[in-house]
Amino acid sequence: MAHSDPDASIAVLSRLRELPSTSPAVLAETSAIQSAIDLEGTNAGSWSDLFSSNGISTHKRFYLALGIQFMQQLTGINIVTYYAPTLYQSSLGMSAERALYLGCWTQVWYVAASFLTWYTIDRVGRRALFISMALGMCLVLVGEAVCVALNTHAASIGAVVFIFLFEACFTWGWMATVWIYPAEILPLRLRAKGAALAAAADFLGNFLVVEVTPPGLKSLGWKFYIVWAVLNVVNAVVVWLFYPETGGLELEAVDGLFVETLDGATARDGDREGKRDRKWYQKMQWDVVSRSITAVKEQKALDRARKGSEDVEKSRKESVVGVAATYVERRRESGSGST
Repeated sequence: MAHSDPDASIAVLSRLRELPSTSPAVLAETSAIQSAIDLEGTNAGSWSDLFSSNGISTHKRFYLALGIQFMQQLTGINIVTYYAPTLYQSSLGMSAERALYLGCWTQVWYVAASFLTWYTIDRVGRRALFISMALGMCLVLVGEAVCVALNTHAASIGAVVFIFLFEACFTWGWMATVWIYPAEILPLRLRAKGAALAAAADFLGNFLVVEVTPPGLKSLGWKFYIVWAVLNVVNAVVVWLFYPETGGLELEAVDGLFVETLDGATARDGDREGKRDRKWYQKMQWDVVSRSITAVKEQKALDRARKGSEDVEKSRKESVVGVAATYVERRRESGSGST
């Protein structure tokens, strides 16, 4: 839209949504995109801009992107993906052959479990998946530690089950969701640069985890799992406090959560007024978090209203097409009867 005629952009959106160019849904989306372009128009899009506010809290959003990708590694996932056979062999006393066999099936399960994420990622929301699955991984790792400490045949079976449950919790909450969050939270002009550095933070965390795992397992034994259980609780708390919800929001609407110069004073005053009505634990959250939750609720209500208008429009089109088809068919029957 920034490089073409506005009417042409509206025509493209109209065809994409299968709605008339005058539809309120098309016009609203066009307005949101144009507002985002106008808002970010002053940004040069350089690497240094990632560390400046630019009126839309760019630097804070960049730190959120870095943080979520680094925290992915603090879940302890690469202990399992890289060292599953080692875990089975050193912690559970399996033979090398059985450990490799179970390690293969662990990764097959990892892929199979990930298909559920396709259904949940947009329906449940980013924050709910991050928090619930981090707490789930914490409980699973505590169970894993208990089973390894008991060191019985039944406990070994339980430990294997817990490893499979851990991979399921990770892929449902911290796999695909982590990789899409930076692209959603970062401003348009800096999205590629910010997401690239966020991915680098992920791989830095990956390197640290795989370096500490062998000596950690050797020196701490079952207690090593407790370390990662605690880190998962930390992840859940950090997400609850500081990470806004982006699921269900249009990318252009995310900028509106962080505006500082456009009506910024009014927005902050409103936040202070609303904060008085919140419970004590809600007051600990970053104000943007509560704004994002409200925005998602409003967006869902708007989507339902748009869907209703779209259904009416489609029904009207189908009705017109049906009447026309009936008319043509009757004309044909009339013509064939007269001959």
